Amino acid sequence: MSPLYSIGSVSIETGINKETLRKWETRYGFPTPARSSDGRRVYPAEQVAQLTEMKRLIDSGMRPSQVMQTPPRRAGVDPAKQANTVPQTSRTELVTRAIAALRNRQLPEFRALLERDLTSRGLRAFIEQTVTELNWAVGEAWSSKELRVFEEHVYSAILNDLLAQRTRCLDMASGHPRVLLTTLPGELHTLGLDMVKACFMEAGAYCLNLGAQTPPTEVAAAARAYDIEVVALSISACYPQRQVTGILQQLRTLLPSTCQLWAGGAGVGHVSQSLDGIRVFASIGTALTAIDELQHPVSTTIVQH
Repeated sequence: MSPLYSIGSVSIETGINKETLRKWETRYGFPTPARSSDGRRVYPAEQVAQLTEMKRLIDSGMRPSQVMQTPPRRAGVDPAKQANTVPQTSRTELVTRAIAALRNRQLPEFRALLERDLTSRGLRAFIEQTVTELNWAVGEAWSSKELRVFEEHVYSAILNDLLAQRTRCLDMASGHPRVLLTTLPGELHTLGLDMVKACFMEAGAYCLNLGAQTPPTEVAAAARAYDIEVVALSISACYPQRQVTGILQQLRTLLPSTCQLWAGGAGVGHVSQSLDGIRVFASIGTALTAIDELQHPVSTTIVQH
């Protein structure tokens, strides 16, 4: 008999929070859990695997509604074959070699490939081009069973270490503006925070990364404690869309009026660009432009006649 998993176990295994699982069940008719003798939701192993693969597609840029248009039993199909729903990408030679090195457990070679590309391209181009393509390729390889979950974790760990190594020598204490980085409660993904932190620090900003899932009251307290000028949040595509605007507005009311609130990531696509006191960014590049504007404000000269 196939094992059954509680909703808590499924949430831990897939990275999808329990509230999202319940909402998908109501809104899309999937997953379809059974009920235990005491009335609690329980999920078969097959659905756990399907949910994990669907989460990967969402993290790669798809919306939940797009993923749900494909029957769950097909959620594990190679993304490259889902031409109508998954963005196409042609692997560069570097990414192809990197995936092969990761798959073959050749970690020194994998790291060396990334280090050389980082050195030759520079940090911003490395993140916006190479890492963007590599993130998709790793997800594609995982979905098609070329890579296992632990290999994906190894990839993230090596990339995080490279970014930290690149910024370790920067003068953090005197940076400007002073930026606090975190995610909202329930948001577990932190790779985006590390990418943004590296770019912001190289641009001359002071960055304090609180990591994942900081309650709004604690974000506000930290902003005051460390004289933060910008609170920047990373929001992934799997974060409950209906909650985003409300939490951002709540946090805005808690922050000092002098502290800006920024939000970016795949989960801000439905967030209004006109929210009072909140700036929404579609890419790291546009956020870097905003950093530059804070560092070099345009002065207005009044000419008296």
